[in-house]
Amino acid sequence: MYISKAEYDRRVAAVKAKIAPTVTTVTTAGVRKSTEDHDVTITKENISFVKYLRGGLFNIWKNAEHEQRIFKALGSTAQTRGGLFVPDEISSVLIPRLEAQAVIRTMGCPVTTVAGFRAFKYPVQGTAPTVTWGTESATLTADDNIDFDPGTIDSHKMTCLVYTSRELAGDADVDIEAVVQNDIVKQMALAEDIAVLRGLGGTQPLGLLYQPRVNSTDLSAEIDQDDITNAIYQVTKANGTVNGWIGDPSVAWKLSKLKDAEGRYIYPQTGVVGNVGAGITNLGGAPFKATTSVGVGKYPGSSSGATADETFIVGGDWSKYMLISGSAMRIEVTTEGGDAWTKDQLGLRVVKYFGGGPLQPATFVVVKGISGT
Repeated sequence: MYISKAEYDRRVAAVKAKIAPTVTTVTTAGVRKSTEDHDVTITKENISFVKYLRGGLFNIWKNAEHEQRIFKALGSTAQTRGGLFVPDEISSVLIPRLEAQAVIRTMGCPVTTVAGFRAFKYPVQGTAPTVTWGTESATLTADDNIDFDPGTIDSHKMTCLVYTSRELAGDADVDIEAVVQNDIVKQMALAEDIAVLRGLGGTQPLGLLYQPRVNSTDLSAEIDQDDITNAIYQVTKANGTVNGWIGDPSVAWKLSKLKDAEGRYIYPQTGVVGNVGAGITNLGGAPFKATTSVGVGKYPGSSSGATADETFIVGGDWSKYMLISGSAMRIEVTTEGGDAWTKDQLGLRVVKYFGGGPLQPATFVVVKGISGT
């Protein structure tokens, strides 16, 4: 059966109209999409952090039409003395990378977004109520010990300063996008992890290592399987569950060498020739993530004081740890201050607000005093 071209075109148009509402477009960060004349077109372009800097500072807008439109829309406010103002639309491209690289952000912690130095307030249960027994008509004993302490998680100002080559930044044929972004994100991710795990408080969050209500055991010795079991029990008896661990790579290395009475490795490693610690991925069925943010050092308040290098591991229910994240990050660029002037470099300063704290401290446990050597 043959149909006319006009009838064919009419049917094609009808099918297009029917499926158009069901078509969804997805934009991948860092990838340009063309706007060629296909049946389905993607017209929204992704923005480039480095291309915006290159165009705003050196007037090089090669393949940066979208960034140039943003720059022109800002008008005279786009440039400052010796630098460049980076709007939220550009700086926000760093946030997904930060969320992917910070270990603490991969543990399933809830995140609350706040503006500036605002704090998140919540009730912390102190002591549990006591149940008493009595006889008929006996006087009931009231328990007035239960209390809910007002808890506060403050946001803190964190700053990262990165210097890069002006020549590389100004060369439109050199792609330094990933280099610049990774340098900034890596340092901020490390700072977030360190603050949550061993921050000293004050101008930074108080880390789990120093939280007074978090369960804690000080070994001042080597770690073994019993220490892991005892740590899990401390959380269990507080009606919590350890669903994840964070520790230094040195702990993974130590655990990888533990053997049972028959000489078999307690934590077998798959896909690794020999036990080198890299294959330790869980403790007691809960994921274990190794990061140098934990570190090995002389921690304040440890039983050995300044006489030995120690490390620690943290386990707990990470859904009970609240992260406070600023609603935006501020990026400032300069070519005049500090090394940017003396070494003819480009300086980028990133400012962000961040904080964190346990909502239920008893659902976390720290095994500290682990020999770090």
